[in-house]
Amino acid sequence: MTKNGSGDAGTFAGWHPLVTTVYYVSVIGFTMFSGSPLYLAVSLAAGLLHSVMIKGTASIGRSIAVIVSLTVLASAFNALFTHNGETVLFMVGSNRVTLEALCYGFVMSLMISAVIMWFSGFGSVMSSDKIIYVFGKAAPSIGLVISMIFRFIPLLRERYSEIHAGQTALGRGDLKGIAPRIRQTLKEVSILVSWSLEASIESADSMTARGYGLHGRTSFHLFRFDAIEAVRLALVLVLIGIASACRIMGAGVLYFYPVIRPGDTGLPVLIKAAGITAFTLLALLPSVSDIYGEYRWKRSE
Repeated sequence: MTKNGSGDAGTFAGWHPLVTTVYYVSVIGFTMFSGSPLYLAVSLAAGLLHSVMIKGTASIGRSIAVIVSLTVLASAFNALFTHNGETVLFMVGSNRVTLEALCYGFVMSLMISAVIMWFSGFGSVMSSDKIIYVFGKAAPSIGLVISMIFRFIPLLRERYSEIHAGQTALGRGDLKGIAPRIRQTLKEVSILVSWSLEASIESADSMTARGYGLHGRTSFHLFRFDAIEAVRLALVLVLIGIASACRIMGAGVLYFYPVIRPGDTGLPVLIKAAGITAFTLLALLPSVSDIYGEYRWKRSE
């Protein structure tokens, strides 16, 4: 999705890399450690919307398929292998399948799905030059590794397609039987791994030859941290601060074992509302920014 006010080249993608990095770290970190079904549901919905704003509506089906698959697998695995809880649904042999374990697995699937959605947005918005700009001076090795990881994810897919097309041209793409197909797939994966390792060594040698990470080395960039970026950074920090403080005080706490019960019963309603409102605003910042950018662009036309 490459519109003029939204998408991977839209308004939010034009934020300063430092602000964008702080934003993603805040949202992903809070999602991973909140453990609250309400906060996780908000994070998943906002992350899915963010992914759609970047990649377009064509990505909805694939994203929903990933979410549903993770939900079913995590819920089933936790229910089958964790037998804590007092509400027994049924027995599998001598093992109990409890409602509490099933619900806890469902909540964990929300967390995993939400983190995947946000990392998908991070990989689209944070290009290699942005990552190196953010980590280049403080931690050059980490910045290089992160940029290579996100670069290799789509690159591996393209290289495997090339390898498979070459093997097919050699007459090895229409094999019959499960065993020959498995052997052929393993061979193609082996070629892909060898190719990728060789390319990684070449990239590392190239960056070393260019003096990457040396003291005093400068690099060209067009990023400018101005007053608007300072306001955006302050907004992100204030919202994540409010949400974290309310969460630490117990907002959204839900206990699953031995029975499902809320843990914020005695907490003032104002704190509960402030926590979920702050996190909702934080999670919707990219989408609101892109929608506003698209609106401004259409008005200018």
